Amino acid sequence: MTLYGIIAHIGYGGAPSNLEYLVVAGGGAGGGTTDISGGGGAGGVRTGTVTISTGVTYTATVGGGGSTTSASGTASSLSGSGITTVSASGGGGGGSWNIS
Repeated sequence: MTLYGIIAHIGYGGAPSNLEYLVVAGGGAGGGTTDISGGGGAGGVRTGTVTISTGVTYTATVGGGGSTTSASGTASSLSGSGITTVSASGGGGGGSWNIS
């Protein structure tokens, strides 16, 4: 089973199953409208495989991109009982500089 996006519900009727995951954090916002501005950094990425079981709730948190000038993106994560939480850090916000 491959996961791309948000886990809402995974239903299956068997023994524990492997789940391939892709966790992507939000990117940082650009530096703004000054004379010289840099772009925001990309959000972190984590991939791998975990073993999931029936009757366990798993939570996927999707981090947002930087919402204001130079704001950092927020982290994304995958967690649940019996698995190690997987977390990706948000990207840094872009810088800016006035020439005058």
